[in-house]
Amino acid sequence: GHHGLDLGYYTREGVPFTGTPILAALDGTIAAIVNDMPPYGNMIIIETPFERLPPALVASLGFPAGNSLYTLYAHLQNLQPLALGDPVTCGQQLAETGLTGFTGGPHLHFETRWGPAGTVFEGGLAFYRADTTEAERANYQRWRMSGTFHLLDPLTLLTFQP
Repeated sequence: GHHGLDLGYYTREGVPFTGTPILAALDGTIAAIVNDMPPYGNMIIIETPFERLPPALVASLGFPAGNSLYTLYAHLQNLQPLALGDPVTCGQQLAETGLTGFTGGPHLHFETRWGPAGTVFEGGLAFYRADTTEAERANYQRWRMSGTFHLLDPLTLLTFQP
């Protein structure tokens, strides 16, 4: 199924959605960067340790200690010069909306999951295809199907009020 929230529009005041700046929703650290691989296309994952989240949010969702919240931004273009482990601040521009990966139109795919703190997806993350590496497929499986990373409705984060 579809694990996330798609945000987009065709045009607003005559301006197309493609190229709209994508800003980090939270402070954190770059845990993954993918360059044009299926299904996400150009994609970034940011890890935010629970200690940096509002305590009321952590308590209301029952997150266990030793975990982090991970936010995924996909179908991007014009990624900013970022690398694994780089710090990111809330509101920092990450990229722009694009048409990369499996998409029928320009939009931001925004996904949130919680899982083990300190996870880095070295070697990329990609859907099972013959042109992907074993490391990319293993990371995709760990992210999407292993049960290690637990889905969180992105609207829970975006609408949280302490």
